[in-house]
Amino acid sequence: MGNIATDFAQQIEKLASRGMKFDLKEDKIKEHLLDIGYYRLGFYWCPFTDKNHNFIRKIKIVVYGQSQREI
Repeated sequence: MGNIATDFAQQIEKLASRGMKFDLKEDKIKEHLLDIGYYRLGFYWCPFTDKNHNFIRKIKIVVYGQSQREI
């Protein structure tokens, strides 16, 4: 069968455990996940992950043209 659904807190925790660093408050991160979706966002961060889905260290990306984030 399919995967078990996760809530926003679990999705954020999974990203953090894989090495993503956030410079937004948790409510803003949840808003982005709600608007765009965890799996849809995955298409954008996929090039920045290794074969085990962990984020490659020391890569800086600009999100929404506001700031740089190191993942």
